Amino acid sequence: MQPVGAVVPLKVDIAEKTFRSTRGVSITALQDLSFEVRQGEFACLLGPSGCGKTTTLRILLGLDQDFSGSFQL
Repeated sequence: MQPVGAVVPLKVDIAEKTFRSTRGVSITALQDLSFEVRQGEFACLLGPSGCGKTTTLRILLGLDQDFSGSFQL
């Protein structure tokens, strides 16, 4: 049981997120992404275009539920 007033950390464990291209080819957007952000910490997603930043945020916001893995807010 969490103490009163405690904030549960963000725990992310995305095993895999794939897309189908218009040609029917499977494209892996994310694989083996795991991190935790604890209370009082600041985190950001950095990387080049196409590395999965927006896909990760869509999963965490519940806009994309078609992935393998889990997260806890």
